[in-house]
Amino acid sequence: MPDSRSHGKSDKVKRLHYDEMAEDIVNLIRHKGLDKAEQKPIVFGFSDGGIIALKIAMKYPNLLGKILPAGINLTPKDINGFWRFIDGSGNLAVFFILRQFIF
Repeated sequence: MPDSRSHGKSDKVKRLHYDEMAEDIVNLIRHKGLDKAEQKPIVFGFSDGGIIALKIAMKYPNLLGKILPAGINLTPKDINGFWRFIDGSGNLAVFFILRQFIF
């Protein structure tokens, strides 16, 4: 289980952004060849990890099999561009975009 940048035993950085943290996990998935595996990865994330899982699922809808986000605090306004797809109703848009991933 990897630590996100500036978390746990990972190196400390001055700048933290969820998009960059999500790219770190995407790069790890690709480096380990999990993107080419028969079964797509299932990602569990708590708090920041849950936000990272959501970001990955939205940006790379074919990369993950499922996500299990817990204790997240991401709001529709934090999801760049996606919330506008369904009549400005962020919660509904997020539901339709992510329902394929969540258990």
